[in-house]
Amino acid sequence: MWYASRPDRATRPVPPAGPDRDAVLDVAKGIAIVAVVFVHVWRGVDAAGLLADPALFRLVDTTVCLWVLTVFAFVAGLFIERGMKRDGAGRYVGRRVLDFAWLYVVWSILNNLANLVGSQLANTPITLEQTMRLWEPRAQMWYLGWIALMVVIAAVSRPWESRTRLVVTLATVGAASAATWGLNGSVVGTLGLGISLAFFAGVAVRADRAVALLAAGPAWVHAFLASAAMCATVALVAMGLAGPPTHDGEHRTATTVVIGMAASSLATIAVLQVSRLLSATSLRRPLTALGQASMVIFLAHLLFTPTTRIALSGVGVADPTAQVVVGVALGVAGPLALRAVATRSGAPWLFSAPRVGTGFRSWAGRRP
Repeated sequence: MWYASRPDRATRPVPPAGPDRDAVLDVAKGIAIVAVVFVHVWRGVDAAGLLADPALFRLVDTTVCLWVLTVFAFVAGLFIERGMKRDGAGRYVGRRVLDFAWLYVVWSILNNLANLVGSQLANTPITLEQTMRLWEPRAQMWYLGWIALMVVIAAVSRPWESRTRLVVTLATVGAASAATWGLNGSVVGTLGLGISLAFFAGVAVRADRAVALLAAGPAWVHAFLASAAMCATVALVAMGLAGPPTHDGEHRTATTVVIGMAASSLATIAVLQVSRLLSATSLRRPLTALGQASMVIFLAHLLFTPTTRIALSGVGVADPTAQVVVGVALGVAGPLALRAVATRSGAPWLFSAPRVGTGFRSWAGRRP
């Protein structure tokens, strides 16, 4: 997911995908980033009172949230060992943490200011004092603190160095994930810890092995397994047995945690198998492009989705389907347009730290 210092993508030839960087992983990220935008649009439409069925809202929201961020976490973990062996753990961690810290600060400020300006029309108004509390992540920004923490823990534990390290790391992180499933702190680095096991599962599997597993077997087997896994996940959510990893902690029980972790694993595997199938279709190119630009979309989509909902409501569009379709479309396209404008206007610092070789450019369209 990240890379070391290299020339700008525009000035060097693009190498073909290697055996450990098949397009299926970019396709998976493409699916996941569209789902991230969808979740925020879906929640905004519900908060605006445009959804009449609370049960449907909860079913869809919980089902998607069981896998949407664990897909990113798992794929991120796949490349950690290679990156640290290539750059050295200290150098790798330093660059990644600085990258994440830069974008966390820049986009927390931008999103908070946007929320403040539109506060009178927003579903959840905020105050000036709240916008200045940067140590308390709002909306999606917690993920940057979480991934920085995971990189540091991976560098300290180095589970790839021995079987004992691997077992101890997975057991410890698994227990921590279970203990924090559905729960969040209020300070950066204390939110989203429930998805940590997915990250270290990726570290354990490695990209080359993941791609080989997804490439093995006929397509119909992957289609059958993906369908069965996702149907099982939906059924568990519908029965109220599976809790999501990053919210809804007030309803958590031992049952919803254990079954939630199992359902999350099933759904994540299902999405990866669907990615394998879609990577052999005409959807491969657009989904790959979205996957490579997933950080750009992740950072900036909330500048566009609430505005879209408010504008549509202002002209009388109350149909939730129209709200969701248009909101997701603009939530994906808007950040890509903003990146193009920022690049042409000399403001690339919006999406990468102001130095050569920042790790975030892989999410903005670069490959390792």
